[in-house]
Amino acid sequence: MVRNSTATSARTRAREAHARQLAERRNNDRKVEEAAIAFYEASDRAEQARHDLAAAERDQATSVARLGDLGQNVSEVAALCGITQGDVRTLRKLNQTEQGPEGLLDLHGPDDDSPTPPPALASEDSAAPASEDSSATAWAATSVNDGPQEN
Repeated sequence: MVRNSTATSARTRAREAHARQLAERRNNDRKVEEAAIAFYEASDRAEQARHDLAAAERDQATSVARLGDLGQNVSEVAALCGITQGDVRTLRKLNQTEQGPEGLLDLHGPDDDSPTPPPALASEDSAAPASEDSSATAWAATSVNDGPQEN
């Protein structure tokens, strides 16, 4: 009978050890899953941040183009906005590259419910009415040397 008791004891100890192993594996699997979830959540946030940054840069480019439409040269825009002349030129090029049908960036695609901002208009107080030649494209095509470099 001693043998039967020893076999039962060994079986019980083996089952208990196996149960501990399974519990450790489940715990480890849960931690792996949590880490993978955290990775995917961070990836989604990073993608949203890249999207938001691109939208903000397009907004900046549109604003710089509007300032050009209003007669501001590169050095004046740089001083007004607190950026370098090189930044102004970069934003002008971005606006040229991605401009919509009105000569300004189309910030809101067809899937976006937000209204598209109107193109820059000359105010009624303006001495000279805006001409078609004062579009963002015409302004961006002006000489790159608009004043002293402040890069």
